[in-house]
Amino acid sequence: MALADDERPTFSLPTVWAAGAAEEVQLVAASPGALYLVLAPTSRSSGRRGGSGGGSAGGSVSGVSGVSGVSGGVSGGGGGGSAVSYRLRRLSVLTGEEEDVDLPEHSTPPHALFADAHGTAAVILAHSGESTYAYGRESTTLSKLRGQTISAVSWLQPQSANTREVNTREVLIGTSGGAIYDAILEPTRMRVCKQVYALSPPSPLSWLHVEMISPPPPGGGGLSPA
Repeated sequence: MALADDERPTFSLPTVWAAGAAEEVQLVAASPGALYLVLAPTSRSSGRRGGSGGGSAGGSVSGVSGVSGVSGGVSGGGGGGSAVSYRLRRLSVLTGEEEDVDLPEHSTPPHALFADAHGTAAVILAHSGESTYAYGRESTTLSKLRGQTISAVSWLQPQSANTREVNTREVLIGTSGGAIYDAILEPTRMRVCKQVYALSPPSPLSWLHVEMISPPPPGGGGLSPA
Protein backbone atom coordinates (compact mmCIF):
# COMPACT_ATOMS: atom_id res chain seq x y z
CA MET A 1 0.00 0.00 0.00
CA ALA A 2 1.36 3.39 -0.97
CA LEU A 3 1.95 5.90 1.82
CA ALA A 4 0.73 9.46 1.72
CA ASP A 5 3.42 12.15 1.75
CA ASP A 6 2.73 12.98 5.39
CA GLU A 7 3.09 9.29 6.33
CA ARG A 8 6.50 8.73 4.72
CA PRO A 9 9.37 8.32 7.22
CA THR A 10 11.96 11.07 7.30
CA PHE A 11 15.61 10.68 8.16
CA SER A 12 18.09 13.24 9.44
CA LEU A 13 21.84 12.61 9.67
CA PRO A 14 23.71 14.63 12.30
CA THR A 15 26.71 16.64 11.17
CA VAL A 16 29.97 15.00 12.21
CA TRP A 17 32.10 18.05 11.41
CA ALA A 18 31.85 21.42 9.67
CA ALA A 19 34.58 23.50 8.03
CA GLY A 20 35.51 26.79 9.68
CA ALA A 21 34.77 30.11 8.01
CA ALA A 22 38.38 30.45 6.79
CA GLU A 23 38.81 26.93 5.37
CA GLU A 24 37.15 24.59 2.93
CA VAL A 25 37.36 20.85 2.40
CA GLN A 26 39.03 19.79 -0.85
CA LEU A 27 38.90 15.99 -0.48
CA VAL A 28 37.66 13.33 1.92
CA ALA A 29 38.78 9.71 2.34
CA ALA A 30 37.94 7.02 4.89
CA SER A 31 39.87 4.17 6.43
CA PRO A 32 38.89 1.83 9.29
CA GLY A 33 38.45 4.02 12.35
CA ALA A 34 39.34 7.36 10.75
CA LEU A 35 38.12 10.04 8.36
CA TYR A 36 40.68 12.17 6.47
CA LEU A 37 39.99 15.68 5.15
CA VAL A 38 42.25 17.87 3.02
CA LEU A 39 41.69 21.53 3.94
CA ALA A 40 42.67 24.73 2.12
CA PRO A 41 42.18 28.41 3.01
CA THR A 42 39.09 29.92 1.43
CA SER A 43 39.35 32.92 -0.87
CA ARG A 44 37.72 34.95 1.92
CA SER A 45 40.67 34.21 4.21
CA SER A 46 43.15 35.85 1.77
CA GLY A 47 45.55 32.95 2.11
CA ARG A 48 45.55 32.87 5.93
CA ARG A 49 45.39 29.49 7.59
CA GLY A 50 41.94 28.65 8.95
CA GLY A 51 41.06 27.48 12.43
CA SER A 52 40.07 24.01 13.47
CA GLY A 53 36.44 23.04 13.15
CA GLY A 54 34.63 21.31 15.98
CA GLY A 55 31.90 18.71 15.91
CA SER A 56 30.26 15.71 17.53
CA ALA A 57 29.92 12.12 16.43
CA GLY A 58 27.49 11.64 13.58
CA GLY A 59 27.18 10.71 9.95
CA SER A 60 27.76 13.50 7.42
CA VAL A 61 30.33 16.15 6.57
CA SER A 62 29.45 19.77 5.84
CA GLY A 63 31.34 22.01 3.43
CA VAL A 64 32.88 19.34 1.21
CA SER A 65 33.91 20.16 -2.38
CA GLY A 66 35.40 16.77 -3.32
CA VAL A 67 34.95 13.25 -1.91
CA SER A 68 36.97 10.06 -2.30
CA GLY A 69 36.51 6.51 -1.13
CA VAL A 70 38.86 4.36 0.90
CA SER A 71 41.46 4.21 -1.85
CA GLY A 72 40.22 6.44 -4.66
CA GLY A 73 39.77 10.12 -5.37
CA VAL A 74 37.56 12.70 -7.04
CA SER A 75 38.58 16.12 -8.28
CA GLY A 76 38.93 18.70 -5.54
CA GLY A 77 38.16 22.37 -5.73
CA GLY A 78 40.46 25.28 -6.48
CA GLY A 79 42.73 26.14 -9.37
CA GLY A 80 46.38 26.64 -10.18
CA GLY A 81 48.41 29.69 -9.38
CA SER A 82 50.49 30.64 -6.36
CA ALA A 83 51.40 28.01 -3.78
CA VAL A 84 48.67 27.14 -1.28
CA SER A 85 49.20 25.62 2.17
CA TYR A 86 46.99 22.54 2.44
CA ARG A 87 46.42 20.68 5.67
CA LEU A 88 45.43 17.11 6.36
CA ARG A 89 42.98 16.58 9.21
CA ARG A 90 42.43 13.15 10.73
CA LEU A 91 39.14 12.57 12.59
CA SER A 92 38.91 9.54 14.86
CA VAL A 93 35.62 7.72 14.39
CA LEU A 94 35.88 6.13 17.85
CA THR A 95 36.85 9.13 19.98
CA GLY A 96 35.97 12.16 17.85
CA GLU A 97 39.49 13.54 18.33
CA GLU A 98 41.07 15.67 15.58
CA GLU A 99 44.70 15.83 14.50
CA ASP A 100 46.20 18.17 11.88
CA VAL A 101 49.19 17.43 9.66
CA ASP A 102 50.93 20.28 7.82
CA LEU A 103 51.60 19.47 4.18
CA PRO A 104 54.16 20.86 1.72
CA GLU A 105 52.95 23.83 -0.34
CA HIS A 106 51.74 23.12 -3.89
CA SER A 107 50.80 25.43 -6.73
CA THR A 108 48.15 23.00 -8.00
CA PRO A 109 45.15 21.69 -6.04
CA PRO A 110 45.07 18.04 -4.92
CA HIS A 111 43.01 15.77 -7.11
CA ALA A 112 42.90 12.54 -5.08
CA LEU A 113 43.39 11.24 -1.54
CA PHE A 114 44.26 7.58 -0.93
CA ALA A 115 43.87 6.24 2.63
CA ASP A 116 45.28 2.90 3.77
CA ALA A 117 42.42 0.41 3.84
CA HIS A 118 44.27 -1.67 6.45
CA GLY A 119 43.76 0.93 9.16
CA THR A 120 47.26 2.37 9.56
CA ALA A 121 47.65 6.17 9.73
CA ALA A 122 48.96 6.36 6.16
CA VAL A 123 47.61 8.43 3.27
CA ILE A 124 48.85 9.61 -0.13
CA LEU A 125 47.74 13.02 -1.38
CA ALA A 126 48.06 13.28 -5.17
CA HIS A 127 48.77 16.52 -7.04
CA SER A 128 49.57 16.94 -10.73
CA GLY A 129 53.27 16.13 -11.10
CA GLU A 130 54.06 15.92 -7.37
CA SER A 131 52.48 14.08 -4.46
CA THR A 132 52.75 13.82 -0.68
CA TYR A 133 52.86 10.88 1.71
CA ALA A 134 51.69 11.35 5.29
CA TYR A 135 52.02 8.96 8.21
CA GLY A 136 50.90 10.02 11.66
CA ARG A 137 52.10 13.62 12.12
CA GLU A 138 54.86 13.31 9.50
CA SER A 139 54.62 14.16 5.80
CA THR A 140 57.08 14.02 2.91
CA THR A 141 57.10 14.76 -0.81
CA LEU A 142 57.34 11.68 -3.03
CA SER A 143 60.35 13.05 -4.90
CA LYS A 144 61.07 9.76 -6.71
CA LEU A 145 57.72 10.20 -8.51
CA ARG A 146 58.17 13.88 -9.35
CA GLY A 147 56.65 14.55 -12.77
CA GLN A 148 54.17 11.66 -12.43
CA THR A 149 50.48 12.08 -11.62
CA ILE A 150 49.23 9.38 -9.25
CA SER A 151 45.83 8.04 -10.26
CA ALA A 152 45.52 4.74 -8.32
CA VAL A 153 47.00 3.19 -5.16
CA SER A 154 46.80 -0.31 -3.71
CA TRP A 155 48.10 -0.78 -0.15
CA LEU A 156 49.65 -4.15 0.62
CA GLN A 157 48.74 -5.89 3.86
CA PRO A 158 51.25 -5.19 6.68
CA GLN A 159 53.30 -8.33 7.21
CA SER A 160 53.90 -7.87 10.95
CA ALA A 161 52.39 -6.37 14.09
CA ASN A 162 55.80 -4.95 14.97
CA THR A 163 55.38 -1.16 15.25
CA ARG A 164 58.48 -0.32 13.22
CA GLU A 165 57.53 -2.72 10.44
CA VAL A 166 53.92 -1.49 10.33
CA ASN A 167 55.24 2.07 9.95
CA THR A 168 56.92 0.91 6.73
CA ARG A 169 54.23 0.52 4.07
CA GLU A 170 54.52 -1.18 0.70
CA VAL A 171 52.19 0.04 -2.04
CA LEU A 172 51.55 -0.30 -5.73
CA ILE A 173 51.11 3.11 -7.36
CA GLY A 174 49.45 3.65 -10.73
CA THR A 175 49.85 6.81 -12.80
CA SER A 176 47.91 8.71 -15.42
CA GLY A 177 50.54 7.58 -17.93
CA GLY A 178 49.79 3.89 -17.38
CA ALA A 179 52.87 2.99 -15.30
CA ILE A 180 52.79 0.90 -12.12
CA TYR A 181 55.41 1.40 -9.41
CA ASP A 182 56.24 -0.80 -6.43
CA ALA A 183 57.14 1.55 -3.55
CA ILE A 184 58.24 1.18 0.06
CA LEU A 185 57.27 4.18 2.17
CA GLU A 186 58.63 5.19 5.55
CA PRO A 187 57.20 8.04 7.67
CA THR A 188 59.79 10.56 6.42
CA ARG A 189 60.97 9.18 3.08
CA MET A 190 60.24 7.01 0.05
CA ARG A 191 62.85 4.29 0.51
CA VAL A 192 62.21 2.33 -2.69
CA CYS A 193 60.39 3.13 -5.92
CA LYS A 194 60.72 0.93 -8.99
CA GLN A 195 58.57 0.61 -12.09
CA VAL A 196 57.18 -2.92 -12.46
CA TYR A 197 54.75 -2.55 -15.38
CA ALA A 198 53.52 -0.12 -18.02
CA LEU A 199 50.44 -0.22 -20.22
CA SER A 200 51.06 -0.18 -23.96
CA PRO A 201 49.75 2.00 -25.45
CA PRO A 202 49.81 4.31 -22.39
CA SER A 203 46.45 4.76 -20.69
CA PRO A 204 45.48 6.24 -17.31
CA LEU A 205 45.08 3.73 -14.47
CA SER A 206 41.95 4.33 -12.42
CA TRP A 207 42.09 1.35 -10.03
CA LEU A 208 44.62 -1.16 -8.65
CA HIS A 209 43.87 -4.29 -6.65
CA VAL A 210 46.35 -6.79 -5.21
CA GLU A 211 45.65 -10.45 -4.39
CA MET A 212 48.29 -12.12 -2.22
CA ILE A 213 48.84 -15.75 -3.26
CA SER A 214 50.53 -18.07 -0.78
CA PRO A 215 53.09 -20.52 -2.19
CA PRO A 216 52.14 -24.23 -2.04
CA PRO A 217 53.46 -26.18 0.96
CA PRO A 218 56.74 -28.08 0.43
CA GLY A 219 56.15 -31.40 -1.29
CA GLY A 220 52.60 -30.70 -2.32
CA GLY A 221 50.07 -28.34 -3.76
CA GLY A 222 51.20 -28.52 -7.39
CA LEU A 223 49.75 -30.42 -10.34
CA SER A 224 50.68 -34.07 -10.65
CA PRO A 225 52.44 -35.07 -13.87
CA ALA A 226 50.24 -36.87 -16.40
